[in-house]
Amino acid sequence: MKFIVYNVRDDEIPFIEKWGKDHGIEVKYTTTTLNQETVEEAAGFDGVSCLQTIPYSAELFESFKKMGIKYLSLRNVGVDNIDLPAAKENGVRITNVPAYSPESIAEFAVMMSLYLSRKVGYMRQQLDQKHQFHFSPNFMGRLMSEQTVGVLGTGRIGRAAIKLFKGLGASVIAYDKYPQKTTDESFVYVKSLDDLYNQSDIISIHMPATEANYHQFNHEVFECKRHP
Repeated sequence: MKFIVYNVRDDEIPFIEKWGKDHGIEVKYTTTTLNQETVEEAAGFDGVSCLQTIPYSAELFESFKKMGIKYLSLRNVGVDNIDLPAAKENGVRITNVPAYSPESIAEFAVMMSLYLSRKVGYMRQQLDQKHQFHFSPNFMGRLMSEQTVGVLGTGRIGRAAIKLFKGLGASVIAYDKYPQKTTDESFVYVKSLDDLYNQSDIISIHMPATEANYHQFNHEVFECKRHP
């Protein structure tokens, strides 16, 4: 079997070469991004590996079929930029990374929540530009333990974020179209998105980008007022 690997970074090369050697696969790699203009580089290969966010179009999969390419292996998690019906129609099998470190992404989300809650950006601006530090309301942040965090999406990353927010003492509510069967009493599902918007001080989003939730956070949502 022969694979061509697009969008290769220098740090990936040793892993790609080892993967090919370990599995008896002939591997070629390139820094080129896969699109309709560059797909000809894959001529003569059985499969393609990619890491990119631009669309994998129906036209691209039609080219795959003409060239005899039967596999598209993604070095990332998301598949929202893939025309999956077109892939199936043209006999292309899709694989992806089941999960990167959910904890790493969750920690970053919690870190940014703390950054905003503790007004770190404002403090740095005052210190860097004015060399000022003073005890005033502008410097006073909010304790996480005094806030309600609404987690939108309770997959691997969402659940990891819930654990961290709970560890900081926050009350956690969540919404998911496909809720978990058990919450381990660490959070409570609300019935609707409006409930999440109205009850949350912080909203942490952990869901895929799909047509169904495109522009979900619009002017009306940001104008939403919490109930007393």
